[in-house]
Amino acid sequence: MSCAESGNGQGRGEKALNSIADIRALSETEFQSGRKFQIEATLLGRISATGQMYVHPDWRGILIAPAVGARAYAIGSRVEVSGTTGGRERYLIQPARMRRIAGSVELPKHTESSMAEALESRSSYDAWMQLSGTVQAARRLGGRMNLTLRMRW
Repeated sequence: MSCAESGNGQGRGEKALNSIADIRALSETEFQSGRKFQIEATLLGRISATGQMYVHPDWRGILIAPAVGARAYAIGSRVEVSGTTGGRERYLIQPARMRRIAGSVELPKHTESSMAEALESRSSYDAWMQLSGTVQAARRLGGRMNLTLRMRW
């Protein structure tokens, strides 16, 4: 799903996850269906674009759909992403209770722990997330490029 398809944060009947409270409120069924929330993403070449981080149970990765126009990405290229959640509140997007996924360890399967359990509220923080990953697939949708990334925290 591209940013254009998501519109104001809602698309296909899904509510965008703009705060930790929204993430914590997800049921296991909702979590397993794959959810998204808005971020400000800085991709290769420091191109800033509003995108979506979409955690999906099938590939347990993250989809960034930046509005980067003609920028081309090669499969296997490295991508750096940093940003905050798109709501008024900002949170550190890091599962602090799951130290085993820090560094170069891959994200855990969604069945091991729900995102709501993994994330701790940091409402007093103005914190940034920093992720890096490898492009698994790239597809152009109009003026936007959809990237499917294999991410590491």
